[in-house]
Amino acid sequence: MKAFKVIGAVLVLMFLIASSGFGSDAQTDGAIQMPRSSPAEGVLKVKGLYIGMKIGDACDIINKLLKDLIFSKGLFAGMKWRELHVVDFYGSFRLAPKGMDLPDAPTLLLLYIIADSNQNVTAIVLGPELVDKLFNTSDLDASDFAQQFLNAYHIPSLTSFATERPGTKQYVLPYVGWQYLSPNGYTLYIFEDKSMMMQMAPKASGRNFN
Repeated sequence: MKAFKVIGAVLVLMFLIASSGFGSDAQTDGAIQMPRSSPAEGVLKVKGLYIGMKIGDACDIINKLLKDLIFSKGLFAGMKWRELHVVDFYGSFRLAPKGMDLPDAPTLLLLYIIADSNQNVTAIVLGPELVDKLFNTSDLDASDFAQQFLNAYHIPSLTSFATERPGTKQYVLPYVGWQYLSPNGYTLYIFEDKSMMMQMAPKASGRNFN
């Protein structure tokens, strides 16, 4: 049952990446008081990862950070980290374990990075176990992690939100957490299971109401 919950949660994350209106209709009043490419001014850089970087650079950083990781829980308990490579996937780019094809790569359940046709990263999702490994925060719950992340990265505030994935009943899961909509073109989400996502915000010039 726990494995199904993990898979369901990641499916929700992947759906949210593709959704342009993520969380916009369900904000609440609560609040909690990222080589070769380089981040634009004001862009959040987390463990070397940031929105707008080249996906090849993100791949190098992830492989270096997680080279010796052995999963301690979840679907892949006891398995060793498998080196990633960049995959061209229907005109965009993603990371997948070497020797495996998308979308069947199990690493995507724990890490999800997507880039546009120019190989610039547009979204980064880190699963809860990767978050704990990267930040050494296995002793913190999601709320405490969000607060400490806010303080460490000098984020002005995180606003709580609640959203639900529309679609088939099989995968409709409530999802709550905290978000920061940066004026510098990205949005940060920290979810109640301690997974987190950074995503490029839609540009006004790219809107289409036709």
